Amino acid sequence: MLSCFFTLFNLSVYYILQPYKENPQEGSVRYTVISLIMYVICAMFIYINGSSFEFALGAGLALGIILALSAALVRNFGHLTFKNRK
Repeated sequence: MLSCFFTLFNLSVYYILQPYKENPQEGSVRYTVISLIMYVICAMFIYINGSSFEFALGAGLALGIILALSAALVRNFGHLTFKNRK
């Protein structure tokens, strides 16, 4: 479930921000900052004590939220931002 969450998050941010140019080594600062914020938020959940059921329920809810949010954002803004940048 977590791998689906991070894959969906990375793909949606990629389609919305288009962080790379022709040279795939160059990345966008916004993409790096947004990814860093998401990973810090997820890392903070290590310190929350709870059962595995609560963790799975929270991860499922987060996956559902990111799925709905990313589908709406990519549908509305993806075609405006996704292009081959030089």
